[in-house]
Amino acid sequence: MVENIHFSGQRLMSTLDSIITLSQLQAGKVTILLKNTNLNAAIKNVYQAFKDKADEKTITLSMDILDDVTAYTDQLLFKQLLQRILDNAIKFTEKGKVVITSRMIMENDVKWQTIRIKDTGIGIDKDFFELIYHEFRQVSEGYNRKFQGSGLGLTISKKTCDLLKGKITLESEPGKGSAFTIWLPASKKAKTHKIKPEEIDTILAPAPIKKSIKSPVILLVEDNLVNKNLIELFLKPHYKMDHAFDGDSAVSMAKKNRYDGILMDINLGAGMDGIQATRMIKAIPEYENIPIIAVTGYTMIGDREKLLAQGCTHYIGKPFEKANFQAIVRDAIFGKGK
Repeated sequence: MVENIHFSGQRLMSTLDSIITLSQLQAGKVTILLKNTNLNAAIKNVYQAFKDKADEKTITLSMDILDDVTAYTDQLLFKQLLQRILDNAIKFTEKGKVVITSRMIMENDVKWQTIRIKDTGIGIDKDFFELIYHEFRQVSEGYNRKFQGSGLGLTISKKTCDLLKGKITLESEPGKGSAFTIWLPASKKAKTHKIKPEEIDTILAPAPIKKSIKSPVILLVEDNLVNKNLIELFLKPHYKMDHAFDGDSAVSMAKKNRYDGILMDINLGAGMDGIQATRMIKAIPEYENIPIIAVTGYTMIGDREKLLAQGCTHYIGKPFEKANFQAIVRDAIFGKGK
């Protein structure tokens, strides 16, 4: 649970940091110091920082860069830029590899230092190349979006590149991966020797939390492991719980078993979303009067009413406080209203 708290705190801080950074960029409050800068140390530092994250997903993260990656740029802003691009590459890659390379390129009589981050992830259709740079936008959106995040990483990356008098380009094909290239004005001292760092050990995954053995029996439909563990911790002293990671599994389990209540996440990644799963479970005769509680991050004005109208009987917005969460579940299971 300490690791879960730490992970969730990091995710929240990342979102807040992105919003603050975007605000600073838009307000022109970012201090820039452009000068001839050797970027090797910054690249290696970012590489090491993300190596554990790649290892956790069994992705190969490698680096093949010039011995002297030098550009006319701001080192701190460049480091933040590389962090955001690399984070995206690992996030959207489920298997294969992510590779960081560097090259000197002459284009229209201008010399550029380029740093390329290539992955074997989901890829992006050309129709979405412009959309991904817009604030709070992702290729996968709506109740069945496949990935978490605020949709600010690439927006900030593009604005940062503009401030550094550079640019960012994308090559991508759905199902085959993407390659983002950072272009920075080059200095005159770039060399061509290469360096390949050593691999480092993987880190241990947190131990799973044991399920409760008490009744009533609840089906938890949740694709986020941290949320799953937290909800089970809150409820396991009072309920026996089964778990489904996706909508299809939830419907299948509801047909095979008799549950006293269902906790339904709405955004379940690729495939069936929580609303679709709710409708299909409600169509099963014995589930007509079984409470289905929406447990969701959709908390804007009107979201609660919309989800209740779509078939959910109760609503809990994330983040939630323990006592209130337990009270709503108790009221739903024992019939004390919405």
